[in-house]
Amino acid sequence: MPGARISEGACFRPVPARGAFVFSRVRTWWFTPCREFWQPERRQGMARPDKVAAVAEIADEFRGASASVVTEYRGLTVAQLTKLRRTLGPDVSYRIAKNTLVKLAAQDAGVDGLDALLVGPTAIAFVTGEPVDAAKALRDFAKDNKALVIKGGFM
Repeated sequence: MPGARISEGACFRPVPARGAFVFSRVRTWWFTPCREFWQPERRQGMARPDKVAAVAEIADEFRGASASVVTEYRGLTVAQLTKLRRTLGPDVSYRIAKNTLVKLAAQDAGVDGLDALLVGPTAIAFVTGEPVDAAKALRDFAKDNKALVIKGGFM
């Protein structure tokens, strides 16, 4: 509609159609313009039960671990990750987790200073046994597989 004018009270909202959005003209009867579509209100999402359970599991692992090592696993194949888990042994739990969930779990467990390490794809090795053996195994695996990056750790 070239040349058509839209009045101040008009508001364009998307109407779902098959495979696309069709914009329809809706008039508002009060003086406020239609800003809720273009500038939506930020809402706090509800915690999903599976994410709450994941945060609780990670927090328990933080509490039970004698040491933890934060790594970046970008570029490793599933076979390489399986080999890494086998070389770490039964005393180490190597877990891939979302950074947001790890931050929440660390706060819950009382662990400080992890925020700088939680950038990019993150996996954490929770050591319940001897920390030196796990650190050596991670170092040796990182020498053989350049894709594994050891970001840091804490005891």
